[in-house]
Amino acid sequence: MSHSEFNFKRVNNRYGVIVEDNPEAAIAYEENFFKEIFSEARLNIIHPIHYGTWSGRKSTVHGQDIIVGEKSDSGTAVSFADTS
Repeated sequence: MSHSEFNFKRVNNRYGVIVEDNPEAAIAYEENFFKEIFSEARLNIIHPIHYGTWSGRKSTVHGQDIIVGEKSDSGTAVSFADTS
């Protein structure tokens, strides 16, 4: 998992949890997982992706990550070039 102030245990190549017996307590998803599901849903990610305070980055807007998407004009899956 990406650098975090929390100790997530990797469950598979898409996500990790803090408490294995209660995974809903805190879940961390790999960023590429969201890029894949947005693409499959034909949604464009509106950059920048806002990372939460958990990430230790400066200038965060919330404790959680925020990813904004919009419907793609095309009928095909979209690709993601980070423009941030």
